[in-house]
Amino acid sequence: MRQKRQKRKVLRLREGILICSSIVLLIIIMSLNIGSDKPIASNNKVVAAEQSNKTESTIEIEEDEIIDDDNNTIVEHTDIYENQQQSLPGDVSGEIGYIDQQEDENVDETPVETPTEQEGIDESEQTQPTNSSTTTDLEVGNEIDNEKKVAYLTIDDGPYGSSTDILAILEEYNAKATFFMVEPKMREYPELVREMVSKGHGVGLHSVTHDKHQFYASRQSLLNELSVSNETLKEITGETTPLIRTPYGSAPYMTDDYKAAVINNGYIMWDWNVDSKDWKYRDERYVHDTIAQIEKLREQDHAPVILLHDKTTTVNHLRELLDYLTENHYELLKLDASLQPVQF
Repeated sequence: MRQKRQKRKVLRLREGILICSSIVLLIIIMSLNIGSDKPIASNNKVVAAEQSNKTESTIEIEEDEIIDDDNNTIVEHTDIYENQQQSLPGDVSGEIGYIDQQEDENVDETPVETPTEQEGIDESEQTQPTNSSTTTDLEVGNEIDNEKKVAYLTIDDGPYGSSTDILAILEEYNAKATFFMVEPKMREYPELVREMVSKGHGVGLHSVTHDKHQFYASRQSLLNELSVSNETLKEITGETTPLIRTPYGSAPYMTDDYKAAVINNGYIMWDWNVDSKDWKYRDERYVHDTIAQIEKLREQDHAPVILLHDKTTTVNHLRELLDYLTENHYELLKLDASLQPVQF
């Protein structure tokens, strides 16, 4: 009997030990699982934060600037994909800096007040929106036929030394263009402004600062820059102009209030429906891209209003573009106040 009782005690003791061991093992496993969950969740948060930061950084670069082959910072011509207009205090008064980086002059002018901004660029490869509203040839007073068509060359950001070559080439082809000029460059090259007018080209205003933060800061800052530009034009040529092109095009910065302000002050705002991308390609590719857009507009019976820039790289291939236009029976005319403007 004693042996049986001892065996029972031993068996019960073994069962107790097994149960205790199982409980301890279960506690250890649970503690390991709990401990491993915390760093995993933390890592997920870190990764998500890093991805968010990278995304925000990428958007900021795409919306604000592109670095060209010479490591220069150049601003998108449209900034069209920015979701919100920045409203900054400030007005046009006193000296205002204007930066331009021209290949033919090989100089970087130091800004007085403005951040670095350049002649135009591409965002998502910047072009203004493809669904932008455009006027037809009939709307701008031009009849379409197979033998004779009309196109409008518009040249921004000058004048520069390259303007001399542009004027000479246009004269070779008996072509007219419209120059949308920035006020500091008009003061720097007054003789070229007078030559543009004397040769029958159109002239328009393109701001003082060419800085989206300063120009679009308020209705008054916008009107001040246009007024200063027109006064300078009058001092140089004896005449003013109602034609304007706002920096980087009217979208998205020209609000309804701003548009009403320029209309009420007698200005006529022009955008474009062909972006040559000469600010991007800087070689003959801009001509090929321009021709493709012109042919597409031709199918829609729209007169091309072509955006170009006053720079040496544009001059180098301008004849190729003019050859195409003249061989395809386009008459190259200037913009004037009688035409219905192309606007985004």
